[in-house]
Amino acid sequence: MGDEVKIEYKAPLPKKFDLVITAKAFGDNANRPIPVRVGNEEQTLVLGHDVSTITLHFNNPTDANTLVIAPPVPVSTNEGNILGHSPRKLGIGMVEIKVVNAES
Repeated sequence: MGDEVKIEYKAPLPKKFDLVITAKAFGDNANRPIPVRVGNEEQTLVLGHDVSTITLHFNNPTDANTLVIAPPVPVSTNEGNILGHSPRKLGIGMVEIKVVNAES
């Protein structure tokens, strides 16, 4: 699937962590479940057209180092693009993403 975003970290993500995402949805992605995967665990994120902050709680027993976000309906747009470049597909507008270790 080419319409997903993969963020690969240098080191494995913590065994247990909170993923704090500040973002907004683009187009038809608003108010729809957006899958977020770490290793074999998947959770969903629901965003509106306005920027909001959501916290997802993950367990990572396999020491995965990759985070995958798969917007259901990527929208082709020139918004935020450099003049003259081809449109790009957007599903969410990411403001900030934080991994907060929740291991005790």
